[in-house]
Amino acid sequence: TYAYFVTIDASLNPVYPFVIGPTYYGTVQSGNTGPTGGHVTITESTTVYTGATGINDAAAHTIGATIVPNPVQDYAFVYMDATSANNVTGRLYNSTGQLISTTENMQPSIAYSLDMTACPPGVYIFVMESGDRKFTQKIVKTK
Repeated sequence: TYAYFVTIDASLNPVYPFVIGPTYYGTVQSGNTGPTGGHVTITESTTVYTGATGINDAAAHTIGATIVPNPVQDYAFVYMDATSANNVTGRLYNSTGQLISTTENMQPSIAYSLDMTACPPGVYIFVMESGDRKFTQKIVKTK
């Protein structure tokens, strides 16, 4: 299991303490480098958050994306918004509702490609779902 953490401000910009700025002042603790490193003791008082993140949870769990190019000839690229929900399932349907492809565990801020090379020209629907949240986008496939 891998986990990456970053602290962001209201504008979604990375900020200290989980992103070290352009300079670092301090001393690395003895033995805190290499494959067994990464253990930091925080001596000042801290607040531990469990459950809610402090971010507007309603906004943080919506699904938003941009799909380009549209119209598409071969590959469409899905760019998920940074504030989208995690572990989203994306499904591509043709105009008759037939499932063409499924992409599981889509994550925010990552680009995904939709291979539409074998699809005939027409109108397709890409649906992204996570829990009760849904995003739907029409995609036009040309020759």
